[in-house]
Amino acid sequence: MKSPTNPANEAARLAALQGYEILDTGPDVALDALTKLAAGILNVPIALISLVDADRQWFKSRHGLDASQTSREISFCGHVVAEGASLIVGDALTDARFADNPLVTGDPGIRFYAGAPLRTAAGFTLGTVCAIDRVPRDITKKQMEMLSMIAGLVVDRFETQRALAIRHRVVDAVRGMLAYWDRNQQCLFANRAYEGWFGVSPHQLIGKTLRELLGSLYPLNLPYIEGALRGEVQAFEREIPDPTGAAERSKYPSILRATSYGRRRRSYVPS
Repeated sequence: MKSPTNPANEAARLAALQGYEILDTGPDVALDALTKLAAGILNVPIALISLVDADRQWFKSRHGLDASQTSREISFCGHVVAEGASLIVGDALTDARFADNPLVTGDPGIRFYAGAPLRTAAGFTLGTVCAIDRVPRDITKKQMEMLSMIAGLVVDRFETQRALAIRHRVVDAVRGMLAYWDRNQQCLFANRAYEGWFGVSPHQLIGKTLRELLGSLYPLNLPYIEGALRGEVQAFEREIPDPTGAAERSKYPSILRATSYGRRRRSYVPS
């Protein structure tokens, strides 16, 4: 058996992997759909989104396999990371690198493997999207191209999730309340400041209406809300009851700013 080596940029690669904050996170429906798609395209029983950590490969998404991780030392995906290129093994038992690999001689009994690298724009290979079968087989050029396309979509998902996480941190650092409410006055996004003022976490606020949040304050704010929906910036002050039941807080300055997208009705952002 030949264990995978580390790429020359291993330290920076591991730092990049940690920076995405994906390792040991929960299921992702979108990624699970891509994993299932990979299995269907190649008609294999097992497909994985594998992230290669310092001493393990951890499966962010898996189809047809119970294990959540294996040692990097015996991983097929580690070879993809080492070379930074796709890897196809038609029959592992006839390949000197893998013939006596525990993943071949034991569970899950790998005979066929195809892995496409998860390569970031900065050039780091985080892991693979791989397809596995328990019998030897071939793969067409078109199938490999599609597996590589799926790998690109996985990386795009990672980038989007990281950008959203960064945006949340920045917005949560704002001391004032910042939120986005749609034309039905339902909350689509709110920063952490709402928790301090209303006792409602940003997660709990998603889907609630302004009427539900403001309660008795809603009629007082309605003229400003309607003005914002007409496209007029509204600036005013409002006393907000303390969620702990203490005395009312001092007047809090608010701004309602309307935005519009195409022909859609305007929504507004109170801050």
